[in-house]
Amino acid sequence: MLLTDSTYKQTSPINENIKDYRLKWSTTLRFSAVRCTSFEGIVLETPIRKSHIWMDWRIVHLLTRFQYKEAEEALPAADKRALVLEAIRTGGELENVYLKPDDTKSRRRIRPVAIEMMEYRGKTFEGVRAYCHKRGETRTFRLDRMLEVSKV
Repeated sequence: MLLTDSTYKQTSPINENIKDYRLKWSTTLRFSAVRCTSFEGIVLETPIRKSHIWMDWRIVHLLTRFQYKEAEEALPAADKRALVLEAIRTGGELENVYLKPDDTKSRRRIRPVAIEMMEYRGKTFEGVRAYCHKRGETRTFRLDRMLEVSKV
């Protein structure tokens, strides 16, 4: 975990629960890599925000791939495709949990318009063109990134 210097302070000069590795990258930026084995002795000066915590992209990639795999086991692509095609045929709506590659999840209510092979940045994928009620416009959703799909 990498935290900015102003995020925490140590209340005691010696605390065996905190391993502190200070790095000075420039004269204006100073960061600390902190490995905590316990929260004992830590007092936050400012609340921790998501922007304070940096994760290695390889960990994010591993976690998203794991979630995609679990979703595929719970609801195979053929079943997702059948639900989407039924919604297109009947004009119905679906609710889905969508996971972006950066590990951002969102729950969307959509009205599918089409399901087709699409291309983005040289990669082809099976995509669902749908009206997204959250965004108020037509969006494209990759079928393999839909973790959960259900009728509304």
